[in-house]
Amino acid sequence: MCAQKNAGSRMARMALAALGMWALLALTAGTTAEASPACPVCDGPPDKVTISGPGLAGAVEVTDQEAVRSLGVDVFFGLSEQRQAIVAPVVGEGYELVRYYNTVNGSFDRLRYYPSAPGRSGTIYYVGPTSGGQALAHALGLDARVGQWFVATPQEDAAMRHTLTTLNAAPQASAAPEARAQARDVWPQNIWLLALVLGTLGVSRRWRRQHVQA
Repeated sequence: MCAQKNAGSRMARMALAALGMWALLALTAGTTAEASPACPVCDGPPDKVTISGPGLAGAVEVTDQEAVRSLGVDVFFGLSEQRQAIVAPVVGEGYELVRYYNTVNGSFDRLRYYPSAPGRSGTIYYVGPTSGGQALAHALGLDARVGQWFVATPQEDAAMRHTLTTLNAAPQASAAPEARAQARDVWPQNIWLLALVLGTLGVSRRWRRQHVQA
């Protein structure tokens, strides 16, 4: 009888010890999770990236894995150092990028890249997070960049050149709208100048003919 009581007491103590150990492990795991929250876009490439713009037929999905990795939030306009916004520049045609992460249930954010002439930096306009990525973008501070312009880094320029090359749409700096307008304005001036020169030559020839006849 006494032996049965001792055995029952030992089993009870072992059960309590196991329960206490389980509670300790659960508490430790919870504390660790709170100290290091998961960031589904901070480590690893996007699940998909689409690009639309000059030379592309609609929104084209990037399939080159190196290009996809180079456009991730962790390396391309995302978790980099603080960016200084610039005054809105005069730009030509650009390329719109949409980045998708399955962990945020679809698209994460949208931005536009405007290539520049060789040797000069491109420009990025941050459209902002999509409906699926707003909470995470806010946590990462990306929502503070919405609607602003930034100078692309050399790494970002290189990533876009490589990506567009894989899509057979090598970037070419297009003339800005104002520059094209100025070019159009030059044509009428040149035409009037040419007309003036031709008219002057015609008058000069008639005067010479009249002088010879006289």
